Amino acid sequence: MTFLPIVARELRVGARRRWTYWGRFCAALLALLAAGIVLLANDSPDQNDIGQAMFTTLAIMLFFFVAILGTQLTCDCLCSERREGTLGLLFLTDLRGHDVVFGKLAATSLHAVYSVVALVPVLAIPLMLGGVTNAEVWRVALVAANLLFFFLSVGIFSSSVCREDQRALALSVFISMTIILIWPVLAGWPEKWLFSFFTSNQHSDLIWLPCPAFGCVAAFEDAFGQKGWPALFWCNAAITQAYSWTFLLLACWIVPRSWQETSAAPKRGKWRDRWRLLAQGSAAARAAARRKLLAVNPFLWRATRPRSRHVGPWLFLVLAAAGWFVVRKMEDDSAFYDLLCAGTVHLIFKVWMASEACRCLAEDRRSGGLELLLTTPLRAEQIFRGQRKALWRQFAGPVAVVFIVEMFYMFGQLRHENDWEDRQGVVVLCLIPAAFLVADMVDVSWLSMRLALTGRKPIRVMMLSIWWAVLLPNLLSFGITIVWTIRFNDMSPLAAGLIWAIPSLTADTIIFATAKSNLLKTLQW
Repeated sequence: MTFLPIVARELRVGARRRWTYWGRFCAALLALLAAGIVLLANDSPDQNDIGQAMFTTLAIMLFFFVAILGTQLTCDCLCSERREGTLGLLFLTDLRGHDVVFGKLAATSLHAVYSVVALVPVLAIPLMLGGVTNAEVWRVALVAANLLFFFLSVGIFSSSVCREDQRALALSVFISMTIILIWPVLAGWPEKWLFSFFTSNQHSDLIWLPCPAFGCVAAFEDAFGQKGWPALFWCNAAITQAYSWTFLLLACWIVPRSWQETSAAPKRGKWRDRWRLLAQGSAAARAAARRKLLAVNPFLWRATRPRSRHVGPWLFLVLAAAGWFVVRKMEDDSAFYDLLCAGTVHLIFKVWMASEACRCLAEDRRSGGLELLLTTPLRAEQIFRGQRKALWRQFAGPVAVVFIVEMFYMFGQLRHENDWEDRQGVVVLCLIPAAFLVADMVDVSWLSMRLALTGRKPIRVMMLSIWWAVLLPNLLSFGITIVWTIRFNDMSPLAAGLIWAIPSLTADTIIFATAKSNLLKTLQW
């Protein structure tokens, strides 16, 4: 029998795909554009400073690229087979769990590996400017490859234990962020409360060893040259590999046992019934809600099930507020952490909106239910109106609360600022992101519904929506702001904020108009 036959088959299939080659070209092109912007923006007379700034920017972009891409690539590879009922067919042959897991890993990670390989030569461009060593470039490349393997392994483990792709993605993000963030939290905890041994002067760096993101800092020459840090770097790389192989081996053990439908034990069945009752309500409550929603819009009833979906955003806000409160207690100067917490909440809400906007349409299109809906008197306009009303009921309240809290935070900061420039900076940092939270969520919802009618996988639709409606406009605004700042050095924060907002708002308007005009045309066609 051929060793890992699915891997060999998927590599041949991937070699014939057009996007395999276009993906690495686009990744290298974006890296070159970022390097060019840093080169134009940095007016330092020392080439070593320019080289270090360019290398740091490219390395940070590479790390974020690996985290975002690696998290979502593998979280649908196994659960999609379970939903379609084809996973059991694979085990009717001589295949084993490791054959399936490593085959799916090769199929989903090929594009990401090619993109990382394409970025390494761009990462070496700062070598010609100076300030960067060969070993530093290779360490950053090693950390990127190690992190990619870690995120892919977590994703494939989540896919082996979940049936729905959205739940697999949420579990993958939760596991990754927990493993990464728990160690900085413990390292920053007051010494008198917890881990006094690790927070002592002699062992202050050991608490960072299990954190997979530690290599992102230790790979740079300034940190790697410190006493004892080379050993910490290689130990951290080994620990990250241990994480990855543990999740892979768990997936190999779970997959052969997860495709069969087993009868629930009596106690487990009782708990499942209680959870279903809590999430969906009693039969009388469901019947009353069904009559009420069907009278408004039939697709609204379809898009709002189950009722626990509306509790998720509020529960997330409670957890975010608790995390923000803990950070405020741990840090004296918490302005940076306030902005970081607000940005994280904004991004999660936008990703959540993209996921919910495409969920029903993608599921109905995949199961054939959308075709059945179009054979009824229900018109396409009513379908999209029901989907928008469902999104409004789910996200309008939490987003309004976030907006109001940020406005109160802005007015509270303005009371402590007397300088006009500082007051402008507070307004720019608070008002513009809050306004774009609403604008981006509207754009993401329309674009995600549009892409759900032609996309094959909901997770890919979600990531494309975030890229076109959120990331790309902000990258465009960032580049224009940098170029404008180079030309006019003396700019007020308000002028810089407007220069940032106008291109992004223009891009959002174009995306909104295009998605809205093409939505009905695509469905009617």
